[in-house]
Amino acid sequence: MLNTRKLLSDVSINKEKFFNLAKMDAFTSITLAAEEADRFLDTLIDQSVLKNVARVIKHDKETKNIRKIGFGTDDFLYPSAEFSQSKIKGTKGKPFLHDLIPLSTVELKGALKVSDHDLEDGIEGTAFTRHLMDLVAKKMANQLEMFYWSAESQALSHNISGFANDDIRSLLDGWRYRIDNSQSGEYYVDDVTGSAVILDASNTVTAKKASYTIATTKYIAEESASAPYDIEYKYGKMLDWVPVEYANLLPQFRFYNHPLVTNKYFEFLEKRATAVGDAVLTGNFKSAYRKTEIVDMPLMPLCYEVYSSGQHENYDDTVAVTAGLTDVLLTIPNNLIINFQRTIKIEPQRDAFDGAVYFVYTMRTGCAIEDVHLCILLKRLEVA
Repeated sequence: MLNTRKLLSDVSINKEKFFNLAKMDAFTSITLAAEEADRFLDTLIDQSVLKNVARVIKHDKETKNIRKIGFGTDDFLYPSAEFSQSKIKGTKGKPFLHDLIPLSTVELKGALKVSDHDLEDGIEGTAFTRHLMDLVAKKMANQLEMFYWSAESQALSHNISGFANDDIRSLLDGWRYRIDNSQSGEYYVDDVTGSAVILDASNTVTAKKASYTIATTKYIAEESASAPYDIEYKYGKMLDWVPVEYANLLPQFRFYNHPLVTNKYFEFLEKRATAVGDAVLTGNFKSAYRKTEIVDMPLMPLCYEVYSSGQHENYDDTVAVTAGLTDVLLTIPNNLIINFQRTIKIEPQRDAFDGAVYFVYTMRTGCAIEDVHLCILLKRLEVA
């Protein structure tokens, strides 16, 4: 068995024992084989709720085109006598011409320091390899979850939140930016299926849909302060805006929001002297609105504020939870896409002065949305 201290101090490492690859020098980079890369990426995704949110695509090159699964909004079959090339190449053929999703990636680097003192538990050989992989995956998972949701591309001049150059969220546009900028004339409009539905809890974004009538608060559930004391659940209003062509997919839809949003919903329900209220209090109530499951995303930001333009919001982590705004997304899991390039490099470098080895990880990843028209985004929601 490979001695762990020897692994960190020897001039050479037997890669067959370390990564099931050929023999290597200690200070040359390792490129994981496809099988090892897949195993690492699976570990990474398993560390986050993203495994229940997005479709994960792994590919060998920096970019890849994939075909849309197709959510059933366009005609495919025609009467034989009426079928012609125009059905494919003409106006009705737009889905055939635009059903490619280009997946691109950005390069990310990170380092894990393994000190000699960290090895006193005697983890060795393959167990040590797995231990390293788990540590790195846990460190990456949370940051990537925020990256896929809130990133805004500096290169495309979309970085209204002002993410710094050393913040990975400045490298591309995340899901939220793509959804919120998909209206007619905006960067991510879908010229085949259409735009996302944008709802505003505060009813102040006049260019988007504004369908909430109770203005006492901006919580997920509200009761009118005056008779007849109407109750409004914003989850329900979101379901009202699901495009009719997707009605057959309704059982697959999920609400995605921060746990505090779900908690506000439960707080409202438990005040009711009903069987539902009792079920919430006793923990026997399923996290759902009607038949649509609510999925908690702990890293969904709570610190958005209204951007100067008035139409969008910017991320500001100095904003307190009591003043910040958050979102709820209604869509189906496979509609959101995460992609990884399988080329993952690991470069070990020993620092004798620190008494440690630094493992520098290099990977490429990106994100996309198959059909932005399948997204209903509720924004400017309060939780405190």
